[in-house]
Amino acid sequence: MFNLFFIRRTNELARAYLDKPLMNRIRLFVVIFILMVGLITYDVYYGTIGPVLALAGFGIGLGIGFAISRIFHIHWKVSHAKIAFRIDRMGTVILVIYSVFTILRNQIFEQFVNRPQVWAFVFAFLAGVFLGRLLSMRASIKKILIEKGIIEVK
Repeated sequence: MFNLFFIRRTNELARAYLDKPLMNRIRLFVVIFILMVGLITYDVYYGTIGPVLALAGFGIGLGIGFAISRIFHIHWKVSHAKIAFRIDRMGTVILVIYSVFTILRNQIFEQFVNRPQVWAFVFAFLAGVFLGRLLSMRASIKKILIEKGIIEVK
């Protein structure tokens, strides 16, 4: 019962204080993360990739996910009294570098991973990237809600 209350409370806070585009982005990231974890679980189960290599890809992706979370600046939008996001100049530079990396990732990873394992490694890597971005966004949102006195520090 407590968990249900906690989820309901979180959803109420999200609707009340998060801008709709930010909520949609979070939902999209969660769906992609779940899909990537499902794919990598399937690949590990059927032996396409070893668990150590999958965890390595996930760990690298997690680090990059935290690093590229700088792309979007999450801030308090006074006019709407909600949390919103925007891309700043530094974020634009990081986005361009990340886009080039995304285009070339298969060629980069093929240098270190056998061809049949590349896609499984990429899925593990992407799962890590999306989890890193989700955790970073969550921390930014929580920090703003604490600063505004909407939630208390536990």
